Amino acid sequence: FMEDLSDREMQRFLEENTAAKYFCGFSMQEKTPHFTLFSKVRERIGTHRLAKLFAKVRECLKKQGYLPEVFTCVDASHLVSKAHLWRERDQALQAQYEKLNNRVLPKVAVDQQASIGCKTSIRSGTAIRST
Repeated sequence: FMEDLSDREMQRFLEENTAAKYFCGFSMQEKTPHFTLFSKVRERIGTHRLAKLFAKVRECLKKQGYLPEVFTCVDASHLVSKAHLWRERDQALQAQYEKLNNRVLPKVAVDQQASIGCKTSIRSGTAIRST
């Protein structure tokens, strides 16, 4: 969540990042989960319990001094939006939409005013994720 990774990116992150493997309790030789497992686990845990779990991890990191806080900005919409986005994408695919974009999103989104955005560099043509 803190790295804002998709499930596929999370699978790759765990495969390539030793610190991430260690944090998640995997040994160096141990195979990491397939990306589909993450959505299954999120669905089973539920949004409310996932928020509590995230808060507990954050609290532990603060107590150990790994997460210094100068100020706090609270915006719960990101957590709720992130939890619903994958379900909305699946609904769009079931409805035979080619992809989830700003024209399709209002037809399947829980939040009717939600939109998908990114910043692009005109010279390089690469997308930069906006938060």
